[in-house]
Amino acid sequence: MFSEKGLEQPRGFPEAVASRVALGIGLAGVLLRGVLLLLDVPPTNSDEATMGLAGAHIAAGTDLPIWFYGQAYMGPIEAYLAAPLFALFGSGTLLLRLPILFGYAAFPFLMYRLTLRLFTPGLAVVTVGLLALGSDRVIKNQMIAGGGYPEMLPAAAGLMLLALWLADGGHQPLRRAAGYATFGLVTSLALWVDWLVLPYLGVAGIVLLVGCHRELRGWAGAVLAAATVLGALPLIWYNLDAPAGLDSFSVHRALSAPGDAALGPQLKAGVLIGLPLATGLCAPGHCARPLWLWGPLYLALLTVAAVLAMTGWYRTRDGQRLRYLARLGLLAAAAGTLLAYLRGTGPTLDAYESVRYLHCLLVSTPAVLWPLWRVGRLRAFRLAAVAVVTAVAVLATGQLLAAVPGYREQADEHRDLVATLGRLGVTHVYSEYWTCNRIAFDTRERIVCAVLTPAMTPGLDRRPAFRDQVRASPTPAYAFPTGSPTDAAFAQRLAARAIPATVTETEGYRIYQPVNAVPLP
Repeated sequence: MFSEKGLEQPRGFPEAVASRVALGIGLAGVLLRGVLLLLDVPPTNSDEATMGLAGAHIAAGTDLPIWFYGQAYMGPIEAYLAAPLFALFGSGTLLLRLPILFGYAAFPFLMYRLTLRLFTPGLAVVTVGLLALGSDRVIKNQMIAGGGYPEMLPAAAGLMLLALWLADGGHQPLRRAAGYATFGLVTSLALWVDWLVLPYLGVAGIVLLVGCHRELRGWAGAVLAAATVLGALPLIWYNLDAPAGLDSFSVHRALSAPGDAALGPQLKAGVLIGLPLATGLCAPGHCARPLWLWGPLYLALLTVAAVLAMTGWYRTRDGQRLRYLARLGLLAAAAGTLLAYLRGTGPTLDAYESVRYLHCLLVSTPAVLWPLWRVGRLRAFRLAAVAVVTAVAVLATGQLLAAVPGYREQADEHRDLVATLGRLGVTHVYSEYWTCNRIAFDTRERIVCAVLTPAMTPGLDRRPAFRDQVRASPTPAYAFPTGSPTDAAFAQRLAARAIPATVTETEGYRIYQPVNAVPLP
């Protein structure tokens, strides 16, 4: 039942043709994302603006942050990548995202080569086609420079491909040394950026160890270790004198603490909703109930694919054995990523936003789809199954495109807010979290902002200096999304204290300029 014989190179799709088709599809995926970025899609947020502020500070030489502002994890590599562009052209969201777009451009190419090495040309083309599409959730994960998610995909795919390339042997020593150095450097940089990629780094490391264990005992191991230490320097530097409880291991142990939600809600949010969302099948902010079936089907495909990989590994005794180990590794990484997600608080806390923690599942796409491609003797069934998955992904992409006018309207509302604050002469303002750092970044800190919660208490100010500056201002303004809980609470505070204020309405926001100071907790 599980024999793989005769199914590795199906007829009718030569590798040369597959390469040209995949290249065209991959370029179309890059073009789609480039056009969306020009249209203010996906919508930016304060987390991305915080990364932009870090990039601006790096470009100006005023700061070299080790972590994303306001926390002791998540290396801000996106800020470092954008800093040269900021130094040349000035800061802006589009420039912040440009390195991410180039990073995505490498992803379909790496996935094509990886799938071709492990499976078949036909499946490689299908994989690139699915990855070139983009639902709302997938595009947000891939294109928002909010901290680590976009870089994980090319890093995970590239490391697995590099491990297989090194295991092949027969390359020039200098090229092999460069390969080991790249493997070590990318691995440690990826761990600095975000530990969510750890399952994929782990299985790539196992493939490298199994395929190159003899060479790793000598010079190759030394090169790998040296490059790993070099890439880990930010981590090492920080942890040498990290405050108690804020060392990297303590922080990530706390972040990965198990949640206390019941199993049923966790499975519903994590499997039924999370898997179709993470793999690009859902509309913006909504996952239709029929699509929930993809969750159990995904688990079934993963299980069957694991049996196929283990059977192939057991029956093979030549150099092909490593291919089955790599297939099994991609499946194990997907399973580990899902289990870690289900173990935490994310699924029931916010199923639609926390699903970004499943972002790396896209790297396992060909391994999970292999059972569908495997039924070679039932060609009609295979084509129908792949066509259904592709059609749903195309529909989700179309639903994102339909949401573009709404996203552009949101961007226009924020630009109007910033312009109005400038016109009113505001330099210090209070707002809610998802607006605050956007104001500071978009105005290149000509206007600084401090966060207020609906309880009128200080919120999460990722730049405490901004909060201090706003507090010191005798006449700060207050800007909140119209009708939001924070807006309503502030209006009630003004009324209760009979403090007169000039109120300026913009599309989507309300700006208050009180005559007297407003007492805050």
